[in-house]
Amino acid sequence: MSRLSPFYRLLFFLFLVLSVFYADSFFSNLIVLLIVSAAFMFSKTGLDDLFMPVFKLRYFLLFIFLLNALFSQEGTLFSFFIFRLSWDGLINAFLIVYRVSLITLIAYLYTSESTISEINDSLYILLLPLKLLFIPVDMISSAISISLSLIDEFIGESERLRKVRKLRRTGMPDNTFKERILDYKAIVIPIFIMAFKRADELSFALESRGYSAQMSVRREYLKIGIRELVAVLSILSVFVLLVSGGIR
Repeated sequence: MSRLSPFYRLLFFLFLVLSVFYADSFFSNLIVLLIVSAAFMFSKTGLDDLFMPVFKLRYFLLFIFLLNALFSQEGTLFSFFIFRLSWDGLINAFLIVYRVSLITLIAYLYTSESTISEINDSLYILLLPLKLLFIPVDMISSAISISLSLIDEFIGESERLRKVRKLRRTGMPDNTFKERILDYKAIVIPIFIMAFKRADELSFALESRGYSAQMSVRREYLKIGIRELVAVLSILSVFVLLVSGGIR
């Protein structure tokens, strides 16, 4: 996927994410899965790295699953207090977790195959028509690309803080629920401090280099070849068929 032009790569992954939302049957979901698998095969991402983002979201995905599985009002199989387990709830919970996981994988594939400057310039081209509405497209695309560049740094810093907290408690009794909440609080606060510090440092760096948010369209990003044409037309055809009901 890294061989695709950055702008058409963005279009491909954008329509792929939209296709995930419109796939509502086994056959349509199978087609979307095959496209994601093909994108992975043509990428430089390893299999272990691909599933790492989903593994890091395991507790969030479990929370989503339980929230949807245990509060369904139709076809109740088991009920206790306010909790109601049903087949409809289980199916709905599975579909939501599946879609969130798949979108996470697609987003990771895109960011791993694109540099920050490519994401920035591609977003600018995509949002360029909004300039007619006097929307600061250049500032929005720069903010999004800079935010994406800091995600890995924040994740790495949170992992280091978590390991430090764990080492300090080695040999001590297991944490209670309240102590675990306080441990997370001790991690979140330094992350926020680091975020403000990095934003301050970045603003000084951009100001010292005379950075201007005014951007121009990079024409080489708009050049289309056989690879770009096949990739974009393929995913666009699948998306149109999903929306129109041609794939069921």
